[in-house]
Amino acid sequence: MVLPAFCSIFFATYDWVSDSKEHSTSANYHIFPTITILILSLIVGKYIEYRWKNRRFFKLAAKFNGPDPLPFIGNAHMFSGTSEDVFKQILDHFYNYNDKGPSRFWLGNQLYVVITKPQHMKAVLTNPNALQKSYVYSFINTWLGTGLFSAPVTIWKHHRKIIMPSFNQKILDTFISIFQERSNVLAKKLECETGYFDIFPYVSRCTLDSICESALGITVNSLEDSNEKYVECATRVLDIVNTRMLKVWLHPDFIFKRTKLYRELQFHIQYLHNFTDSIIKQKRAEFKEIQESNRFSPTDQTNDEPIFKRKAFIQLLMETSDFTDEEIRNEVDTMTVAGNDTTATVNSFTLLLLAMYPDIQEKLYNEVYSIVGDSDKTIELEDLPKLKYTEMVIKESMRLFPIGPILGRDALEDIQLDENYTIPKGSGIALGIYYTHRDPEYWNEPDVFDPERFQPEELKTRDPYSYLPFSGGPRNCLGIKYAYMAMKILIATVIRHYKLSTDLKLDDLILKTELTLKLSNAFLLRIQKRQTMSQ
Repeated sequence: MVLPAFCSIFFATYDWVSDSKEHSTSANYHIFPTITILILSLIVGKYIEYRWKNRRFFKLAAKFNGPDPLPFIGNAHMFSGTSEDVFKQILDHFYNYNDKGPSRFWLGNQLYVVITKPQHMKAVLTNPNALQKSYVYSFINTWLGTGLFSAPVTIWKHHRKIIMPSFNQKILDTFISIFQERSNVLAKKLECETGYFDIFPYVSRCTLDSICESALGITVNSLEDSNEKYVECATRVLDIVNTRMLKVWLHPDFIFKRTKLYRELQFHIQYLHNFTDSIIKQKRAEFKEIQESNRFSPTDQTNDEPIFKRKAFIQLLMETSDFTDEEIRNEVDTMTVAGNDTTATVNSFTLLLLAMYPDIQEKLYNEVYSIVGDSDKTIELEDLPKLKYTEMVIKESMRLFPIGPILGRDALEDIQLDENYTIPKGSGIALGIYYTHRDPEYWNEPDVFDPERFQPEELKTRDPYSYLPFSGGPRNCLGIKYAYMAMKILIATVIRHYKLSTDLKLDDLILKTELTLKLSNAFLLRIQKRQTMSQ
């Protein structure tokens, strides 16, 4: 508000001076200091007026501890440099200002309140006036439109109510064969690796294959075709979105739309939209054919049926909603992005941690072997609840490396955190989940990888808002059960086939934050084919 006004006046004054130089009249030069004083007085006066009109806002903001803001830019300099630099600066902010309570920083004249304590997490995540996600999530809307991930609250409420039945347990159970088949392909593909390598590209393509088959009802086989264009376009779009998030000056649309990055973004998104649109057209035709042949039954889940027919997410949306093709595209693209990038990253962190801790790896292997036996036996639906230690390992991996290390919300009204702190209406809210997961007040030896902390008896005494790998409250992740099923099968399958090792230690890992938490120095490990116990 003040900064744009200042810039406009500055450049107008500059043009005036330039014009004055051309005419070289001494009278103009004598007038210039007077005009400059008048302009500065006007700016100061407007700023004082702004502060007075918003004095309650600034009074509430002053209660939060934080770094001193610089004129006009606030604390925007905290977010300069590489994504690794930015993440380090954010962590420094947590440790310097959030040990006793909430803190704050300023981006220009925009206040952001940073919270890390479980009671404050609950106060925000369960408050209906904090359901709106931060504006930076809208940067991906060019691709995902008004999908659940970043939709405005009114659209999100309507769509979530319609989509939620598609994630019931009976439907999810039908996807287990997809997860197992894709994980088996991954295990087979890994046989070619004989040295030190980055496992993430393999895992990412495996999860993409799973999500495309379960969400779109198509077989992509990206593990078999490393040049698959969808993978390349999706990866580049996410790279551009992440770049824009980090560079504050690219946030305004009127600036970003004049860059080469924007033109490249549009090029890749055009391909991605065409890809999904062609599938929707195909599925619409199939759906119409089924209707016309009287074989369509939208609720064929009777107790007399022993088998629940597997249907892709896109088909379920066509059967159970009146969504337009664009709305369906938004939601299936959202599920593809969220289901691939997040689970691939969690799986990769988990496998790397298992490579670092051979004792934990062997304990997990012994559990898997005791349940499913030799490596050629399929993991069945009834086996999943028995993989308790496997689930504990995954949960501990997500504690150390939460996929969403910092979540952003907007305060549509005042939000009272406790008797001492109120987030004023119009503020941004940064939920520091990474710090919450490592807060020594709630976690003993928080920087140690210890799956045992997720034993049932420990869970009973722990504040549920001290652990938020899938966010929390009514706008949490809809695919929690889907993710756990897919991750347990992938981890169990890889460990059944291979022993993992690595030279990396926890302290060696260099993290960066983009849309999700990432590892800069790659998920480097070695694999060794296991001999089954029966051999």
